[in-house]
Amino acid sequence: MANHAAEVARDATSHAALGFRRVRVQSQVPIYVSELAGPDGADPGTEVLQGIPGVEIAHAADQHGASVVVLGRRSRPGWIPLPLGRTTDAVLRRHAGPCLMIPLEVKRLRRIVLAIDGTSRGARMLAPTAALIRTLAADAVALHVCTDDLATVTTDECWRDPVTESARADLEAFPELGGGKQFQVVAGPPATRILEFLQRHQADLLVLGIRRGGPAGDGGSGHVGRDLLRTAPTAILTVPI
Repeated sequence: MANHAAEVARDATSHAALGFRRVRVQSQVPIYVSELAGPDGADPGTEVLQGIPGVEIAHAADQHGASVVVLGRRSRPGWIPLPLGRTTDAVLRRHAGPCLMIPLEVKRLRRIVLAIDGTSRGARMLAPTAALIRTLAADAVALHVCTDDLATVTTDECWRDPVTESARADLEAFPELGGGKQFQVVAGPPATRILEFLQRHQADLLVLGIRRGGPAGDGGSGHVGRDLLRTAPTAILTVPI
């Protein structure tokens, strides 16, 4: 998983002049590396650390000033939710910057969906997301869901909601994110509507704003973020907010 994630990320950014720090942590839990092993089984250019992977990866990334941490992501059979692995969970809660998780099914990072909630806190994810999309030279569409578990709010009512207007205004400063022109709005249960949109849009990557810290296994911004981390069929970029 880790080798595949590294290969996809490297291919997606091959046109950009980027520096990579490759880290492998030796411990009793699965090893995560950020470059394919060489023909002799060695990891060329890979720094080997000792300790708990989730802790050491986050520490190495912060020490390096990494723009993004790339991790493998477990594949899911159909729409069955899967918990985050211990390493991924720890990195998300500890690392101060974005984390990009790529499953085996994703071969490219071209079609990106940005889930935004229209809050001032959620707007913090726009600048780092725009920077990544510039690097990827990818196409992005922003999606806002008017929370309505009973599906009684119409799309027209959702467009008139002050939170929706705030989300669109925030996007105007970021042409990489469509500048508001690619902005999409739906109403209903947020996690369900986002998953439906990902499938309909044939998205490669979902961008989520998440809160750092918290107890193990409780990543994401409330239950919506947690549910999407476990069920989205795409690659996921998490941006701390």
